[in-house]
Amino acid sequence: MKKPMLKQKKFLKKSGSKQISQSGFTLIEVLIAMTIFAVFSFSATVLLGENKSDSLQMRQESVLEDIATELINQAIAAPPEFSKALLLSPANEYTKFEENKAYEYRYEWHEFKIPDLSKIQGQDPNEQSDNQNDQVNKIVFDNIKANLELQIWQLTVIVREVDSKFSYDLTTWVLDKKHKVTFTGVGAQ
Repeated sequence: MKKPMLKQKKFLKKSGSKQISQSGFTLIEVLIAMTIFAVFSFSATVLLGENKSDSLQMRQESVLEDIATELINQAIAAPPEFSKALLLSPANEYTKFEENKAYEYRYEWHEFKIPDLSKIQGQDPNEQSDNQNDQVNKIVFDNIKANLELQIWQLTVIVREVDSKFSYDLTTWVLDKKHKVTFTGVGAQ
């Protein structure tokens, strides 16, 4: 059996000049491919770096949220004596944790405020209504407003890292369970 014979390529033409092979890539094609690869590699590197920094920030936020939630739960479980003195806490004064000096916190208390009924209805507050229903509605509203403003308080807990000053705020409503609801003025009319 006879083996097939491979043809050899001729690199020289009959005239003696060299024939150029078209089987490889040109320099331009290689440069374009390298540029595309470099752009995608750079983009991937930037995205991975941002992902890592976002992940670290999310971890910080998660730790601060856990601490703030714990402080809010403690304040709800054992609330302070509700009075105007809560509003006098010094601004920007943080308390450091005894067990972990890397974090500090502060409480901010705010009163619950309801606007006057005339403002809600878009009326002049100095204008008196002759309608008896309007007067009763105002008395009822004023009683509800007075009771809610004494019974509901807003608590904001701000926790931050001592070194980076990165902070997390958490806010909730706290009820004064000792407040007795009083309702006066409707029977007198």
